[in-house]
Amino acid sequence: RYVLLEVGCREAAIAGVVVFGFVAETLLRLDLSLTVRELRRLQCLLAAGPVCASAATFVLITWGHPQAQVVETLAFLAFFFHGGFILALTRLASTGGSSKGEDLQGALPRAFSS
Repeated sequence: RYVLLEVGCREAAIAGVVVFGFVAETLLRLDLSLTVRELRRLQCLLAAGPVCASAATFVLITWGHPQAQVVETLAFLAFFFHGGFILALTRLASTGGSSKGEDLQGALPRAFSS
């Protein structure tokens, strides 16, 4: 957001969001043993937050303050999706694993798997 609002470099802002998004998704995929459905749900929640935050910033930089309600709505959605991701991840960890039937496989990194 700083790169876009203060410096005004749109390409660097987009590249930063994409790179950090791929890093977060890679860590999610490599560290947890999840079913395809659980993985897709977490990936959608993980991607939706930065997309909404980036859209809010682009609306603000493009149209300015007359679109403040749109910016506030997108910012709220970004926080909502981030919270949803944390809640979903916490629920997976507190249930003792994924629905694959493996005990604690979803909650622990693969290094602790036997």
